[in-house]
Amino acid sequence: MPVVLPYSRHQYLHVTHFQSVQHVIEGLEDAWIFFGGVPHRLVVDNLAQAVTKADRYDPVFQRTFEEYAAYRGFTIDPAPPAMPTGKPVVERGVSYARDSFFVGEDWRDREHVQEQAIRWCLQTAGQRIHGTTRKRPLVVFENEERDRLLPLTRERYDPPSWAECKVHPDHHIQFEKAIYSVPTRYLRQKVSV
Repeated sequence: MPVVLPYSRHQYLHVTHFQSVQHVIEGLEDAWIFFGGVPHRLVVDNLAQAVTKADRYDPVFQRTFEEYAAYRGFTIDPAPPAMPTGKPVVERGVSYARDSFFVGEDWRDREHVQEQAIRWCLQTAGQRIHGTTRKRPLVVFENEERDRLLPLTRERYDPPSWAECKVHPDHHIQFEKAIYSVPTRYLRQKVSV
């Protein structure tokens, strides 16, 4: 999962085997630590972990992700649906990382891949002359963009899990492989947990 800053084109590459909302938020938290701050606006590629209804004018955001954005202070800006030109910085970052970092490599484990990804972001991707800007992304980031990020003043975000559960006739719901009792007034209804 690449996180690319659009002005400098400096990027962070988070390696994960999963794409749950918790893993996406974990990757973003790691990115903000890497950058030393949070951008004011985050363009997302309408992934289900962030956007539950993609719409150009009235998108609906995934509840946990929306709470996360409020916690960190950034605005979620979903890319227009079915329009790759609405997110060219991210689209190009994915193919660049695939072709420049992942092709032909072998790693011991996920931690080793992540260490190498950070090294690659700083020494290779950050030091190249970018094709569009004709500047070194890391240099532009350090000189012009870093100070404009929102500060990381709060502790790491711990994402909650939300679900809609039906209350069974025995007054119980099942949530994340556990059973909980619920008051009688909620029998046979759906409740948010």
